[in-house]
Amino acid sequence: MSSHGDRKSGFKNIGRTAEHSRRNREGATVEIRKQKREESFSKRRALFESPSADSLDLDKRTVEQLVELLPQVKNDLYSPDSEKCLVATKVFRQTLSRDKNPPIAAVLEQKVLPRMVELLETDSTTVPQETREIFEKIQLEAAWTLTNIAAGTSENTAEVLDAGALPLFARLLQSPNEDLADQAVWAFGNIAGDGPVTRDMLHSSKISDQLIALLQKVLAQKRYNIGHLRSIVWALSNLVRGKPAPNVSEIHKLAPVFAFLLENEDTEVLSDTCWGLSYITDGLSEAIDCVIENNGIPPLVRCLASPAVAVQSPALRAIGNIATGSDQQTQAVIEAGVLYELGPLLLHSKQSVVREACWMVSNITAGTPAQIKAVFNSGVVPSIVEHILTSEFKIRKEACWALSNATSPRNEHPEIIEFLVENGAIEAFCKVLDCKDQKIIVVALSGLENILESGEDIAAHTGSPSPYCVLVEEAGGLDMLTELQESQSIQVYNKAKGILETYFQGEEDSLHTNNQESSISFDFDSQAHKNDYPFEFD
Repeated sequence: MSSHGDRKSGFKNIGRTAEHSRRNREGATVEIRKQKREESFSKRRALFESPSADSLDLDKRTVEQLVELLPQVKNDLYSPDSEKCLVATKVFRQTLSRDKNPPIAAVLEQKVLPRMVELLETDSTTVPQETREIFEKIQLEAAWTLTNIAAGTSENTAEVLDAGALPLFARLLQSPNEDLADQAVWAFGNIAGDGPVTRDMLHSSKISDQLIALLQKVLAQKRYNIGHLRSIVWALSNLVRGKPAPNVSEIHKLAPVFAFLLENEDTEVLSDTCWGLSYITDGLSEAIDCVIENNGIPPLVRCLASPAVAVQSPALRAIGNIATGSDQQTQAVIEAGVLYELGPLLLHSKQSVVREACWMVSNITAGTPAQIKAVFNSGVVPSIVEHILTSEFKIRKEACWALSNATSPRNEHPEIIEFLVENGAIEAFCKVLDCKDQKIIVVALSGLENILESGEDIAAHTGSPSPYCVLVEEAGGLDMLTELQESQSIQVYNKAKGILETYFQGEEDSLHTNNQESSISFDFDSQAHKNDYPFEFD
């Protein structure tokens, strides 16, 4: 961290360094991490898309009926009659592609996995032209079946790999048959999505190189298949997903690809691209630098204005991750104009978006005084204060962090504290003190303590009582501080006790009188935090 971070850590009772104030997603919002979104599933099953024309009327059968049919058609997988073999592979594939919770176990019980892999062993380009079409149809059904098995549990994925499917799927990536190549892409997306072990296995096999080559081939076409492009981008995003992060050499390889894809206009492509960048930026400082060097931040910021939440959410996550980095990395986010995109996000109808927007602001306000002032100048502080006062608790927590971090310069930058107080910070912090979450109470107490310390400087220069003490009492803070001395949390107790002893000892009875005599005059009415920002910070 910079010298600014060192300066922060030296403050009395600061309670946290800049490193602690900047919080990654794991530490900040567990609920955000736990969200289940259709767009972010690490594995995707290829569902049934086209009706079958064979004599068994497969498209009219239920999954249960298809399962009953499996033993009857299993032997046809080995038939020299291509038509019979094709029907058999279709039965197995459709059994796994009709439902979001397919009977994978029932398919595996038939012991057909080795045969499905075997059907992929022959390069279709070596098959005579007159039989190639049906041969490739059989291969597609077999590959589709394997893909959907790999979309199951980790054990299912391992079974597909143990059967030797990986090198065969790798060869299919280069197939001139786009359907076969696309099926291989899906398979690798599912394998990578299973976790870091299988993901890194694919990296060791140079699958990312092949996927990038396929991506370039698709984009070089005048009219490319958008579905094929979507599959490739999703698979690439899974190749950087998970912790521990992939080798940094893979990050350097894929970051420019994702940065380039941010210029695409398709919502699904943009969504998975932004998720890929959110995975890349989640932890490694070098990875964040790689995104910055490839000019990835400006288009990410533009994605925040997308009408699609599926694009906004991962873009917000990626930019928020970057803002957890060094002061220089945070500055890159600010210079890309992110603060002027945050206003609408803080008023978003989706609470998870508001929560992450507040989280991002908290990581910017953990930065330098200049960065804090940039937040002020963007006009988002009234929304932050309003969320602390009125929003659901998960949003209030993130907003409280954003406001508390902004108080850290204290008496070195009294104009920052003055601005916060004018915009309702004291009332907001006092409002948090009656919640049940001990950790966020400490955050609010730290914010109050920083404000009160700045007020002591005003008092020392004017010879009058601190105006901020008066405002704390008027907001009910003095009563809350007294009650917090009964807290079961040692940290809360010590913090509250320290504030009372340092700033309110023996003054309770004279606060109102002193307020009338003070030579410092501020217009701090109850609506002050809704002002129109009458001045800007340089």
